[in-house]
Amino acid sequence: MEKLRNLRRAIGYVLLFLAVQFACSLVASIGAQVYFQTTASDRAAELYDAFASDYSTVILLSSQVLTILIIMVLAKLRGMPLWDLVQGGQNIGRRQVVCLLMAGACGNILTTGAMELLPLPQQLMESYNQASQGLNTSLLWADLLSVAIFAPLVEELIFRGLVLSRLRKAMPAWLAVLLQGLVFGFVHGQLVWIVYATLFGLLLGYVRLRTDSLKASILLHMGFNLSSFFMGIVFYLAPQNFLGQLSMTLLGGIMLAGFLSIAFQGLKQGPDEEEPSEWEN
Repeated sequence: MEKLRNLRRAIGYVLLFLAVQFACSLVASIGAQVYFQTTASDRAAELYDAFASDYSTVILLSSQVLTILIIMVLAKLRGMPLWDLVQGGQNIGRRQVVCLLMAGACGNILTTGAMELLPLPQQLMESYNQASQGLNTSLLWADLLSVAIFAPLVEELIFRGLVLSRLRKAMPAWLAVLLQGLVFGFVHGQLVWIVYATLFGLLLGYVRLRTDSLKASILLHMGFNLSSFFMGIVFYLAPQNFLGQLSMTLLGGIMLAGFLSIAFQGLKQGPDEEEPSEWEN
C-alpha cells in the first residue's frame, strides 16, 4: 500500500508540472488573441505570431516561477522546508560546483557533436531546429533566465527531487532512475529532444543518487543548458571536417567522465534505500 501511495505521488508531481505549463501557455495564448482581436483585428494573426515567437520563453519562465511557488506552498502546508520535501540530500563544495558545471557543458558538447555526426533524417532535424527556435527569442534575458536557470531548477526539483525520491520508495533504485528518465524525456515532446533528454535524465538521476545531493544534478543540468548559448562557437572553432567534429565529440565525452569523477570524490555515496519520512506514513 505504501509503495502504491508513493507511486501515485510521483505521477501527481509529473502531472502538476505539465498542468502548470499548459495552464500558463493557454492563458497567455487566449489573452494575446483577445487583445490583438480587440486592438488590431485586421493584423491579429500576424501580431499573435510575433508575440508567440518573441515571448515564448517569457511564458515558459512564468510557468517555471509558478511551479516553484506551488512547491513552496506544498512544503509550507506540510510544515517542512522545501529542501526536505524534495529530499535534497547533502551539500556540495566549491570544487564539486565547478566540476559539475563543467561536466554539464562537456555533456552538451558530446550531445551536439553526436547529433552532427549521426545520419539523422533531414525532416527530423528541421523539426528539432524549429522547436529549438522557441527557446531562442529576441529577449536574451528571458532566454537565459528560463533556459539556463529556472528550467534546470524546476525540472530537478520535480523529476530528481519529488518524483525520483517517491519512485525509490516504490521500486528498486535502478528502475526508479530508468522510469524518471523516460518520463523526463517524453515530456520534452519533440523526438530528438525525447531521445537525448531521456539519456540526460538517466545521467541526472544517477548523479543525484550517487552524490546524495539534488544540488549536484541541478548544477550538472545548469551547465548543460547554459553552455547551449555558446555551443555554436565551440564547434565553429573546431576543424570543419568529420575528424575534427569526431575529435571534439569524443573530447566532450572524455571530459564529461573526468569532471564527474572529480566531482564524486569527497562526496559520500547515496544510501541504497531511503526510509519514508514521518509525514508520508
